[in-house]
Amino acid sequence: MSSPRRTSPRLVAALTWTSTHRYHLVFGGSLFLLALLVAWWGVFLWRSIERTHQDRYSLIELRMQIYSSLLGHVEDSKALAGVIPKGEGLDVVACSDAESGLQIALSPFHQELCIVPQADVLDALDREYRRTAAMVAGEAVLSVVLVLAIAGMFYRLLATEKRSQQELQELWSRVTHEIKTPIAGIKALLQTLQTQEFTREELAPLLEMGLREADRQEMLAENLLIGQRLSRGAYAMRPARMALPDLVRGYFDRAGLQIRPEQVNVQIACPSDTEVMVDAGGLRMVLDNLVDNAVKYCGDGLVLSVLVERVGERVTVTVADNGPGFPPADAEAIFEAYRRLDGESSSARRGTGMGLHISRRLIREMGGNLTASSEGAGKGSRFVIAFWEAGSWRG
Repeated sequence: MSSPRRTSPRLVAALTWTSTHRYHLVFGGSLFLLALLVAWWGVFLWRSIERTHQDRYSLIELRMQIYSSLLGHVEDSKALAGVIPKGEGLDVVACSDAESGLQIALSPFHQELCIVPQADVLDALDREYRRTAAMVAGEAVLSVVLVLAIAGMFYRLLATEKRSQQELQELWSRVTHEIKTPIAGIKALLQTLQTQEFTREELAPLLEMGLREADRQEMLAENLLIGQRLSRGAYAMRPARMALPDLVRGYFDRAGLQIRPEQVNVQIACPSDTEVMVDAGGLRMVLDNLVDNAVKYCGDGLVLSVLVERVGERVTVTVADNGPGFPPADAEAIFEAYRRLDGESSSARRGTGMGLHISRRLIREMGGNLTASSEGAGKGSRFVIAFWEAGSWRG
């Protein structure tokens, strides 16, 4: 009994690729056929114009031959006057005076005379030919531009889809790493607590470490959830009049913050009753991301400076750190989703690459803005959250 034939791995891979990209192949094939149709249409239409133009000249020549045969057999030259109707667009002139290359002699009796088309008739034919040719050329150019535009859009679609797939794969890689790290820490902590006994004093730092890991897990989940809702336009912000200095001071005074009190310096340079339109939960998420970003890049030597001040109708929150900073030209690039700066490897830092992107979108949903600046590598980073004062809110 013969064994079944094995399918070639290359064939399987080709079939799989074809199945995955079938819509791209159909669209690309349709675009190719459209380009062929446009080319065929252009050639066909151009030949039709040429043929029509030639047929009109042939028709004039045929009429000239008919009248030449009729008038050439009239012996009396005086009888030739007025024989050709004015609407025919033909004249009888001396052959030596004929300016047109299109002429037929009146044979056999009047070889010195020729029938020629009138100049305005030929001019009208040439003008009609040039007008029609220009119209077809314009339509052909427009068709080619449209085909190229569709091809360009198709190329951009493929490039965008490929980039989206790469970004999605990178996001899942980062998310997987971010999920596994806290889980591993919490699991190790629980295993330690299970196998050993600790005094209350020894237990406190372990529990604090477990809470920090749980906070990291919670912030990751919130970032992913908010990012998904923002992309679908389903995240509803509820800005309300609140005292911004009190909100910021309360945030950095709260228990469970990832940084120690001596690592942060909070300064208030505006009245405590300065109110802005802000969503408290959204602002807390933004500050969480900025603090996490500072801790991630600065490590244990973090020094965080927070300044709340009023400048005209604007109230700003400036968060500055002593971290590695970034090139000034990348001040906008760091807010792009999944973006990593040049020279930063994918495994060098924790994070999903979504924190700053989500933070800016949240602040803009509240009618404010989030900007970043740095004087260069090794000179720290500076993030500024700007709100309108409640009385001047533009929302």
